Amino acid sequence: MVAKINTDLGDDVFEIMRRENYYYIDKTLFIKEFFEKKGRVNLIARPRRFGKSLNFSMLKSFLEIGADPVLFKGLHIEGEKEICEKHFEYPVLHLSLSARGDNDFKECMKSLSGIIERMFDTSLKFLKDSDKLSSSSKKRIEDFSNPDENVEKYILSFTLQDMVNMLYEHYNKKVVILIDEYDSMVTHAVGKGYEKELCEFISGFFGSVFKGNEQVEFVALTGCLNIAKESIFTGANNLKVSTVSDLRYSSSFGLTWEEVALVLDDFGLSGSLGAFRDWYDGYLFRNKRIYNTCSVMSYCKELLEDSSKPPQSYWANTSSNDILFEILNKADSRSSLVELEKLVFGGTTQFYLESDINIRDFHELSAMWSVLVHSGYLTPCEEGSNEYRIPNKEIKKEFVKTVLEWVQGRVSTDLQKQVIDAIWETDTNALQTALNTIFMDKTSFFDAKEYA
Repeated sequence: MVAKINTDLGDDVFEIMRRENYYYIDKTLFIKEFFEKKGRVNLIARPRRFGKSLNFSMLKSFLEIGADPVLFKGLHIEGEKEICEKHFEYPVLHLSLSARGDNDFKECMKSLSGIIERMFDTSLKFLKDSDKLSSSSKKRIEDFSNPDENVEKYILSFTLQDMVNMLYEHYNKKVVILIDEYDSMVTHAVGKGYEKELCEFISGFFGSVFKGNEQVEFVALTGCLNIAKESIFTGANNLKVSTVSDLRYSSSFGLTWEEVALVLDDFGLSGSLGAFRDWYDGYLFRNKRIYNTCSVMSYCKELLEDSSKPPQSYWANTSSNDILFEILNKADSRSSLVELEKLVFGGTTQFYLESDINIRDFHELSAMWSVLVHSGYLTPCEEGSNEYRIPNKEIKKEFVKTVLEWVQGRVSTDLQKQVIDAIWETDTNALQTALNTIFMDKTSFFDAKEYA
């Protein structure tokens, strides 16, 4: 019997999947590649829902003192004896800075306070009983449990360096730091206008752990974007970055065609290969064709429950489309709107891809096109190309949905339906008519016919 599918994306999902016999696509050789190519501070930037959290959960389970070797029994990494000697050697700090939908800086600080508090209540709880901590560290933990001042303010006074100090004192070993979705709160803040304040806070929270810190073995972060050093990574002159344009880890995040074929064969779904290809394929990570992991596994799960279930977008359930909204708001020229329309109709657009994004330039249209690539809305047409397209039907649906949400309130529900029907049916005349009505311009700035 084939193992059941788990689409939960919690912090400890790797351990849960292995202990409870969930279906697992073996990505453990990522550990080997990581140790061969890592620097002291490492950033791996990939679009959302391509298995970043799962791989970091796996890395934590591989490295953390007291972890269970049974979790890796029968997996590829078991054959890498030299790497396996690094098993369970380190104290590990593992946290996620996933956005919580905060509307302003105050709400965001409340969310961050909750993240830090949960870390102390779970991963660092044992330190309360440690007899190896310095008197100052013990005092801080006691005050954490019973703060005399505003609870949220006190919690937010803790830095990552404080946590590293405590773990180092307890174990007398260098600490590994794993930070998942490090940029999520920042990119969400961009649409709300408090990104500068947040970047300053996070830079202070990270403190000196990115510099030459003798208590830290290495730092690894995941996110969608490489936010430029001056925005968050102050003092990190040794940052080693891997993006969708790099060969490193190109098949470690997301699923290759071979892996998708194996998954479908294992579940008896090989007859649906075409639907999976049309809806969830299309990404090019350097020279590898890659599928969205979450979407593939979610659709597999639904097909096993209902074999007639049509493909759908699971991307819509993972995050907001703030970036697309920003581009539509900035797209106030004929050329920008035409580029967006070309993409929806299966065409391409050209621009220079910026590998890192500075928060100061985030609202600039030139930077936003690059953000769309790093976030997974666009992908190169071929390796090394500066021509980009929408990867597949799932993302096309998100483009269409976002355009409709953008015009919502300006037009009637019937007119919105005309737009989406025209796009899906590639009816350029109907789309031309609907758009002319929306923008009250009988000559229209779109010329969709060319891309039919």
